Amino acid sequence: MKPAVSVITVCRNACEDLRKTGKSLFLQSSKAFEWIIVDGASNDGTLDYLKSLDEESARWISEPDTGIYDAMNKGLRMASGERVWFMNAGDSFHDSESLAKVINAPESIDICFGEVQVTGPDGTTLGTRSSVTPHQLPVHLEYSLFKYGMIVSHQAFVVRRSLVPFYRSDRYSLSADLDWMLEILKEPRTT
Repeated sequence: MKPAVSVITVCRNACEDLRKTGKSLFLQSSKAFEWIIVDGASNDGTLDYLKSLDEESARWISEPDTGIYDAMNKGLRMASGERVWFMNAGDSFHDSESLAKVINAPESIDICFGEVQVTGPDGTTLGTRSSVTPHQLPVHLEYSLFKYGMIVSHQAFVVRRSLVPFYRSDRYSLSADLDWMLEILKEPRTT
Protein backbone atom coordinates (compact mmCIF):
# COMPACT_ATOMS: atom_id res chain seq x y z
CA MET A 1 0.00 0.00 0.00
CA LYS A 2 1.23 3.47 -0.89
CA PRO A 3 2.29 5.50 2.16
CA ALA A 4 0.42 8.69 2.95
CA VAL A 5 3.63 10.59 3.77
CA SER A 6 7.27 10.18 2.80
CA VAL A 7 9.37 11.52 5.66
CA ILE A 8 12.79 12.32 4.21
CA THR A 9 15.86 12.72 6.40
CA VAL A 10 19.26 13.66 5.02
CA CYS A 11 22.33 13.35 7.19
CA ARG A 12 26.07 12.91 7.40
CA ASN A 13 27.92 11.86 10.55
CA ALA A 14 24.88 12.56 12.72
CA CYS A 15 24.08 9.12 14.12
CA GLU A 16 22.74 10.25 17.50
CA ASP A 17 20.65 12.97 15.89
CA LEU A 18 19.29 10.44 13.39
CA ARG A 19 18.31 8.11 16.24
CA LYS A 20 16.42 11.02 17.88
CA THR A 21 14.48 11.68 14.69
CA GLY A 22 13.74 7.97 14.23
CA LYS A 23 12.50 7.64 17.80
CA SER A 24 10.17 10.61 17.30
CA LEU A 25 8.88 9.18 14.01
CA PHE A 26 8.27 5.68 15.37
CA LEU A 27 6.25 7.16 18.26
CA GLN A 28 3.72 8.63 15.83
CA SER A 29 0.18 7.27 16.27
CA SER A 30 -0.19 6.88 12.49
CA LYS A 31 2.05 4.37 10.77
CA ALA A 32 1.01 5.40 7.24
CA PHE A 33 4.48 6.70 6.38
CA GLU A 34 7.73 5.67 4.84
CA TRP A 35 11.02 6.93 6.28
CA ILE A 36 13.62 7.66 3.66
CA ILE A 37 17.13 8.30 4.91
CA VAL A 38 19.81 9.68 2.61
CA ASP A 39 23.17 9.40 4.32
CA GLY A 40 26.26 11.04 2.86
CA ALA A 41 28.62 8.09 3.52
CA SER A 42 28.93 8.66 7.27
CA ASN A 43 31.72 7.10 9.31
CA ASP A 44 30.31 7.64 12.81
CA GLY A 45 28.18 4.52 13.24
CA THR A 46 25.27 5.77 11.15
CA LEU A 47 25.59 2.85 8.75
CA ASP A 48 25.23 0.34 11.61
CA TYR A 49 22.09 2.15 12.77
CA LEU A 50 20.67 2.13 9.24
CA LYS A 51 21.32 -1.60 8.90
CA SER A 52 19.49 -2.20 12.19
CA LEU A 53 16.27 -0.62 10.89
CA ASP A 54 13.47 -2.88 9.71
CA GLU A 55 13.07 -2.70 5.93
CA GLU A 56 9.37 -2.01 6.37
CA SER A 57 10.04 1.01 8.57
CA ALA A 58 12.80 2.67 6.56
CA ARG A 59 14.48 2.77 3.18
CA TRP A 60 17.93 4.25 2.99
CA ILE A 61 21.04 4.83 0.95
CA SER A 62 24.51 5.71 2.15
CA GLU A 63 26.82 7.16 -0.46
CA PRO A 64 28.76 10.34 -1.17
CA ASP A 65 26.79 13.31 -2.45
CA THR A 66 27.58 16.81 -3.60
CA GLY A 67 25.82 18.51 -0.70
CA ILE A 68 22.56 18.76 1.18
CA TYR A 69 20.41 19.66 -1.82
CA ASP A 70 21.78 16.72 -3.84
CA ALA A 71 20.87 14.49 -0.89
CA MET A 72 17.38 16.03 -0.68
CA ASN A 73 16.86 15.39 -4.41
CA LYS A 74 17.87 11.75 -3.89
CA GLY A 75 15.23 11.52 -1.17
CA LEU A 76 12.60 13.01 -3.48
CA ARG A 77 13.47 10.42 -6.14
CA MET A 78 12.95 7.64 -3.59
CA ALA A 79 9.67 9.04 -2.22
CA SER A 80 6.42 7.27 -3.01
CA GLY A 81 4.07 8.90 -0.48
CA GLU A 82 1.21 11.23 -1.30
CA ARG A 83 3.02 14.01 0.57
CA VAL A 84 6.67 14.73 1.38
CA TRP A 85 7.98 15.99 4.70
CA PHE A 86 11.66 16.83 5.22
CA MET A 87 12.90 16.26 8.77
CA ASN A 88 16.62 16.71 9.33
CA ALA A 89 18.58 14.43 11.62
CA GLY A 90 17.95 15.84 15.08
CA ASP A 91 14.48 17.17 14.27
CA SER A 92 11.52 15.67 16.07
CA PHE A 93 7.76 15.85 15.79
CA HIS A 94 5.90 18.08 18.23
CA ASP A 95 3.75 15.23 19.51
CA SER A 96 2.56 11.75 18.57
CA GLU A 97 -0.34 13.14 16.51
CA SER A 98 1.69 15.39 14.17
CA LEU A 99 1.74 12.91 11.30
CA ALA A 100 -1.93 11.99 11.78
CA LYS A 101 -2.91 15.67 11.51
CA VAL A 102 -1.23 15.90 8.11
CA ILE A 103 -2.66 12.58 6.93
CA ASN A 104 -6.16 13.61 7.99
CA ALA A 105 -6.00 17.01 6.31
CA PRO A 106 -8.75 17.51 3.71
CA GLU A 107 -7.88 16.08 0.29
CA SER A 108 -8.13 19.59 -1.20
CA ILE A 109 -5.16 20.84 0.88
CA ASP A 110 -1.95 21.01 -1.19
CA ILE A 111 0.37 22.24 1.57
CA CYS A 112 0.22 21.67 5.30
CA PHE A 113 2.36 24.04 7.34
CA GLY A 114 2.76 25.08 10.91
CA GLU A 115 4.93 26.35 13.68
CA VAL A 116 8.17 24.81 14.96
CA GLN A 117 9.53 24.75 18.47
CA VAL A 118 13.12 25.99 18.66
CA THR A 119 15.45 24.37 21.16
CA GLY A 120 18.91 25.32 22.30
CA PRO A 121 22.01 23.11 22.01
CA ASP A 122 21.31 21.72 25.48
CA GLY A 123 17.72 20.81 24.57
CA THR A 124 16.03 23.65 26.42
CA THR A 125 12.97 25.11 24.73
CA LEU A 126 13.57 28.64 23.44
CA GLY A 127 10.05 29.14 22.06
CA THR A 128 8.25 28.96 18.75
CA ARG A 129 10.02 30.16 15.63
CA SER A 130 7.57 33.08 15.46
CA SER A 131 8.55 34.14 18.98
CA VAL A 132 12.34 33.90 18.57
CA THR A 133 12.77 35.19 15.00
CA PRO A 134 11.31 38.14 13.08
CA HIS A 135 9.33 35.70 10.90
CA GLN A 136 5.70 35.41 11.99
CA LEU A 137 3.75 32.38 10.80
CA PRO A 138 0.88 33.54 8.57
CA VAL A 139 -2.65 32.16 8.57
CA HIS A 140 -2.43 31.43 4.82
CA LEU A 141 0.82 30.75 3.01
CA GLU A 142 1.38 32.78 -0.15
CA TYR A 143 4.28 33.42 -2.50
CA SER A 144 4.36 37.16 -1.76
CA LEU A 145 4.91 36.58 1.98
CA PHE A 146 8.42 35.28 1.29
CA LYS A 147 9.75 38.69 0.22
CA TYR A 148 11.33 39.08 3.65
CA GLY A 149 12.74 35.56 3.85
CA MET A 150 11.69 32.05 4.69
CA ILE A 151 8.58 32.52 6.82
CA VAL A 152 8.02 28.83 7.47
CA SER A 153 10.64 26.22 8.35
CA HIS A 154 11.02 23.30 5.98
CA GLN A 155 10.39 20.94 8.94
CA ALA A 156 6.88 22.38 9.10
CA PHE A 157 6.19 22.46 5.35
CA VAL A 158 4.50 19.31 4.01
CA VAL A 159 3.63 19.23 0.32
CA ARG A 160 1.69 17.03 -2.05
CA ARG A 161 4.40 15.05 -3.85
CA SER A 162 2.93 15.70 -7.30
CA LEU A 163 3.69 19.43 -6.81
CA VAL A 164 7.31 19.18 -5.71
CA PRO A 165 10.16 20.14 -8.01
CA PHE A 166 13.76 19.12 -7.45
CA TYR A 167 16.09 21.47 -5.61
CA ARG A 168 18.06 23.67 -8.01
CA SER A 169 21.39 23.57 -6.24
CA ASP A 170 23.20 24.32 -9.49
CA ARG A 171 21.50 27.71 -9.45
CA TYR A 172 21.22 28.37 -5.70
CA SER A 173 24.03 26.77 -3.73
CA LEU A 174 23.02 28.35 -0.40
CA SER A 175 19.29 28.98 -0.70
CA ALA A 176 17.85 26.21 -2.83
CA ASP A 177 15.39 25.44 -0.03
CA LEU A 178 13.86 28.92 -0.23
CA ASP A 179 13.79 28.68 -4.04
CA TRP A 180 12.09 25.25 -3.71
CA MET A 181 9.29 26.69 -1.58
CA LEU A 182 8.85 29.65 -3.91
CA GLU A 183 8.68 27.34 -6.92
CA ILE A 184 5.90 25.38 -5.21
CA LEU A 185 4.02 28.57 -4.25
CA LYS A 186 4.27 30.25 -7.68
CA GLU A 187 0.86 28.85 -8.49
CA PRO A 188 -1.96 29.44 -6.02
CA ARG A 189 -2.13 26.50 -3.59
CA THR A 190 -4.62 25.47 -0.96
CA THR A 191 -2.90 25.67 2.44
